[in-house]
Amino acid sequence: DGILCECGNRGCLEKYTSIPMILAGTGYESWKEAVDAEETLLIEKEAEYLSTAITSANNLFDLDMLILCGELCYCPEKLKNMIYETVNRRRLHSKTVQIHVGQVISRSLVASALVTHKFFN
Repeated sequence: DGILCECGNRGCLEKYTSIPMILAGTGYESWKEAVDAEETLLIEKEAEYLSTAITSANNLFDLDMLILCGELCYCPEKLKNMIYETVNRRRLHSKTVQIHVGQVISRSLVASALVTHKFFN
């Protein structure tokens, strides 16, 4: 019964956690504007939605780390800390999920970096 997505499904993650959806109806045109205005409720809302999705993925796949990218990387400490605390409090596995902030230019670059990291570790 979630929000109808362009793909035809309901409740897709993008319909809740995307920056345009979080900012809808707020008067802010960018994540930077909202963060600069110290809109704690918006940051908390984003953290809660992302934490719910990340917790589900972690409980399924026992993640080692998570890398936040995109607009969320603007002054990410508060958001990062909220996600870290929530995900690690709700995890089913014993190890802590590390959360990092990155600047992604290319998705293929991220994929190749993860494969390389896994191969050499």
